[in-house]
Amino acid sequence: TLYHAEARDLLSALDSFHQHHDSARASAELAAATSASSPREPTAPGDVAGGRREPRRSLVQWSDLDLGRLLLGFGHRQQALAALHEAVRLAQQSEDHVCLAHALLLLAHAHDGI
Repeated sequence: TLYHAEARDLLSALDSFHQHHDSARASAELAAATSASSPREPTAPGDVAGGRREPRRSLVQWSDLDLGRLLLGFGHRQQALAALHEAVRLAQQSEDHVCLAHALLLLAHAHDGI
């Protein structure tokens, strides 16, 4: 994706972006299926492990954040804002505070026109 972004080739950058996130999602689903078959402490979204609530794990909010960053880099501000707003919403729902902080920072920069 970086190569295509530097070459200013949006279609190839988006294709590379989708390939990366599709393979990351498939890997995460395989890892989740493998760990679910072995007995351990609760690790499903919202389960309690060690007396505290486990955050739900998802890659979707990170995918939206990366898409927003990519679109901003190509100057597609309105599409980037839509992706970033979605990243904020999903990060809030999945209690992913790190992704939420990144999304809010990038959203602020996008609104400032940076």
